[in-house]
Amino acid sequence: MNLLESLQKVRKQNFSNSTQTISSLEKINLADLRENKVVFIPSGAKDWEAVKKWSLDYFENNYGDEEVLLVNNQGVIAQNAPKVQEVLTLRNFIQELKNGSLKYLKLSNLVQKNESLQKDINNDFLKSLVLPLSFGKTFYSFIGGKNTCT
Repeated sequence: MNLLESLQKVRKQNFSNSTQTISSLEKINLADLRENKVVFIPSGAKDWEAVKKWSLDYFENNYGDEEVLLVNNQGVIAQNAPKVQEVLTLRNFIQELKNGSLKYLKLSNLVQKNESLQKDINNDFLKSLVLPLSFGKTFYSFIGGKNTCT
């Protein structure tokens, strides 16, 4: 199963009543965003440099010394797992992922902190999705290994 098929499966299982699939970035309905509906855009970022360049190896080689904060809230990994916080380098985190860890980096400001990474995404498009009266224009990254899902 490829990434797109995995995302479609998760969408059907978890968001079937609150999801809209659209064919292009230009067809986003801001009313859906105001209602917190999930908008699924297959291949929406296919032309972004991030899709071509970003991989675990890319982050490990170029941003491995960056410190990241991992927070696993109770029930996220396993129902009875306690809340755990851990600071480690991105390199060490990625090595753990490559060794099968289910640790998951969520709500990371890695892209926000690195202008070079921002150049790899369509930042103008993402900013256009921020609704009036929103508290900020920060975009977060999520990185996980096999068998993890956002």
